[in-house]
Amino acid sequence: MEHIRKGLQRYVAVVTLLIFCLTISVSGGEYIIQKGDTLGAIAKKYGISVEDIKKANGLSSDRITAGKTLIIPEAGASSNTQEVSPNISNNNASVPVMATANMSIEKNTDETHETVTLEFRNTDIRDILNVLAKFAKKRILYIGEPQKIDLTASVVSFVKVLNLIKEQSNNLNYLVDDDVYIIGPADKVQNTFLFEVISSKIALNNLSAKELIDITDSIGIDTQSVKVSDKNPNIMLIEATPKNIAYAMIAARLIDKKENFTTDETGKQTLNKTEFTFKNIDAMDFETALEKLEIKASVILRPNDKSYAMVVGDKYAVSDVQNIYNIIEKREETDTAKIEISKFTPSNNKAKDIFERFNAQNTSGAQAILQSGDEPKDIYLIGTELECSKGLNILKGLDINN
Repeated sequence: MEHIRKGLQRYVAVVTLLIFCLTISVSGGEYIIQKGDTLGAIAKKYGISVEDIKKANGLSSDRITAGKTLIIPEAGASSNTQEVSPNISNNNASVPVMATANMSIEKNTDETHETVTLEFRNTDIRDILNVLAKFAKKRILYIGEPQKIDLTASVVSFVKVLNLIKEQSNNLNYLVDDDVYIIGPADKVQNTFLFEVISSKIALNNLSAKELIDITDSIGIDTQSVKVSDKNPNIMLIEATPKNIAYAMIAARLIDKKENFTTDETGKQTLNKTEFTFKNIDAMDFETALEKLEIKASVILRPNDKSYAMVVGDKYAVSDVQNIYNIIEKREETDTAKIEISKFTPSNNKAKDIFERFNAQNTSGAQAILQSGDEPKDIYLIGTELECSKGLNILKGLDINN
């Protein structure tokens, strides 16, 4: 249970963050149950039996629920067979399992710093790390067995919370490799572990393993070995350092969503994807701007490269991002602080009508983009802070004056 209390100013921030749990088991990966799925169809897809899935997930019947996650045992392996990664000598070796969640976090800010009070009672450490990852916007790779702990803390930093978890858990340690926090058994998670090559499998629902391999190459993930499983074309086998396995899992989780694909008349799925190289804006700033605009697209960044981003999403969102990018890169400003992106949602008129009238009398200097789709609701403005401010005032006036 999570309680978050704060002091003077209050606001609610809804954030989606990623936490990666590298437990060690025989699983061929995870599968999110889709509407209309049956155990028989899922088993056939992965080349295993219904009984294998039921044993791996502790199911007593064939009944499943859309939205839930199933552990998929490796084809050809019994439920108690163990595949141990070369550098993780644990009798419960498992593939990385990535969990995501949405959470509303109530924060308070005083005049000097932000504080948060967390209260957990008999809570799985993976759930605690999930909350922390969301709040602090961190990438976490958890390596180890599930364990439950109590944690009550009023903190001012993410690292302080990790230290408290370290103290109250059963022999855990953590290391930091660039922007990835690696947490696991103290005897495993030592400095040398950062440089060790471990094996993992990433199971996919919509993306083929070959496509993911091409993507990991495009975004510059450093791997020792990466290939398609001989037993299943939807499983990618990867050998890399823990940090790079985390990066690969980030890419897989962000991309392997049904809404990111367009299906043609023959049933063939095509990923809605585009890649960008930036001159006038930082890739991370671009990602932040898209989040604020609430555009339904995911941004995959290249490690240690602020000039590159890959964007996936539904076809309309990807189109919007492409249009925004085109305007940003055509502007003369090279100072990223000078370029802003704003969104206006008309409340009294159709966005298309307001957009056309705005373009007919725009004197703000900002450039407008109409949201893609059959029934657009939003108008995006790109320009300096002053230009966007003037543009928004014009749009507000047009929305009032029919």
